[in-house]
Amino acid sequence: LSSSDRVMITKIVSKTGTAIYSVSYTVGMVINILWQSIEASMAPWIYEKLNSNDKESVRKRTFQILSIFMVACVLSCLFAPEIIWVLAPEEYYSGIYVIPSIAASSFFIAAYSIYMRIELYHKKTMFAMIATTMAATLNLVLNLIFIRKYGFVAAGYTTLVCYALLTLLHYLNVKKQGFEDCIDNRRVLLLSIIVILCSLGINGLYAFPTVRYVAIILILMGCFVKRRTILQVIKK
Repeated sequence: LSSSDRVMITKIVSKTGTAIYSVSYTVGMVINILWQSIEASMAPWIYEKLNSNDKESVRKRTFQILSIFMVACVLSCLFAPEIIWVLAPEEYYSGIYVIPSIAASSFFIAAYSIYMRIELYHKKTMFAMIATTMAATLNLVLNLIFIRKYGFVAAGYTTLVCYALLTLLHYLNVKKQGFEDCIDNRRVLLLSIIVILCSLGINGLYAFPTVRYVAIILILMGCFVKRRTILQVIKK
């Protein structure tokens, strides 16, 4: 999922397209560093709570953490033009249209990793290999179809589709194993829909800087108002 896009863009489009996509992909995935830090401390906590059969705490806290991470992903999409302006030459500016789909993919990486924690706790790990293989195969097929038609930007959205599929497959496995009550699935679905809509809509905002800055200010104001709740969730 992380490498096939670039290989296929080189073959189908050009090395220049690969260079632009690679920079944008890296920018979109930077937010993943934040998630890795959160998950490193959250995973032992999840195991501890499951061990004491405190599923309600896991449901509540994982939703709160995913909500905060979703906002971080949306903000990274909104700041994409400024990030590219700082990190890359003007020739790479077209890569901003890749960042929303990759940032949304980061959200789904976070979501499926939570489901994987439930699978790991219950020692149901075989499905992870099957799900990953299915998603990677679909990624190759979608890239072959859509990169030819729409260029390197399409690779970002094929990646998003495949990470969303991976999340869905892990959810279905957790449900099949009878552990779905550990995660607030309806709210995770709601967050997923919001992320997808934002990744599609923000691309249209890049042509309207004023509207984009207003959206950024409103989100930051909301974060400031809720700062105590956010800090409390992260601390716990």
